[in-house]
Amino acid sequence: MNITKKQFEEFPKVDYIFGEYMYKYKMHMDKEYRGLSKDDTFIDVKKIKAWQHSYKINYYNIMLFDKYLYMKYKDTDFSIRDIREIHIKEFLDFSYNVMKNKPITINQKLVSLRMIMKYICKYYNVLPYNIALMVPKLKIDSVKPTSISYSDIKKILSILREKNYGIRDVCICKIIMTTGMKITSVFNMKVNDVDLNNRLLRYDNLGKEFFYPIQDTLYNDLCSYMDFRSSINPKCNNLFVNSSGKPKNIRSFQIAFRNAVIKADLDEAYTAQNLRASFLYEMGRILNDENELSELTDQKIVKQYIALKENHFNDII
Repeated sequence: MNITKKQFEEFPKVDYIFGEYMYKYKMHMDKEYRGLSKDDTFIDVKKIKAWQHSYKINYYNIMLFDKYLYMKYKDTDFSIRDIREIHIKEFLDFSYNVMKNKPITINQKLVSLRMIMKYICKYYNVLPYNIALMVPKLKIDSVKPTSISYSDIKKILSILREKNYGIRDVCICKIIMTTGMKITSVFNMKVNDVDLNNRLLRYDNLGKEFFYPIQDTLYNDLCSYMDFRSSINPKCNNLFVNSSGKPKNIRSFQIAFRNAVIKADLDEAYTAQNLRASFLYEMGRILNDENELSELTDQKIVKQYIALKENHFNDII
């Protein structure tokens, strides 16, 4: 099929082969997972949210395959009974070569097709077997996350400070690098999660509280940021807000970080994701024990207090 990435993306959504099955599949999954919310416990709510997110991804991937088949076979009498391994392989090749998807995305698409075909095989006599299972996943080479050197992060933070309200982005970076919190967790923090008097950061993860000590240089920057935050009269309780007082967008922080890296003219093309990787590398150096490091990445509070005192980034300027 001779079609460009732009043409495929701009082509409207179609209801070709999988449309009717996707609706029935959703009804089936809704019924199967409905029992999870009966007790209204943490784990049930978490599972339901995870399933809802998973379903959205699966639906999107299957509809892409449906559109691909339509664009290729719309002038024929092609039906779901005609699908074979070669059609799935061609779709995945198209996703890789034309859409420029990464191997992990290709494999995610394949998993989505396996799930819908498993359902169709079980409840409808239209496929001889789960054809998608006959298509192998792509091998994904293991690549270690990049760690930001001490000298490089100092340059990045220095450039971030030059921006209007740059102290906010500096605080975000320092929280990640001195606590190991995920970016999404940092952006979910509320203003009352900061206890400057006792120099503690609080994070609530589905009802479980974690506390992190505020290191000296982070403390000074947080004090400055909290003064700035008060001056704009924010309209929400989020800790990190934009100049309008609304919750700050993660994407805007990632762009600001990337621009600072470019301006610093560093050898490595660091991203904001490398902040936490740097923390984990430091903890691995300090602990030198795989089990302890595993516990630390799961945010075990006792281990963190022991390790955080020796974190190389605690005194970053």
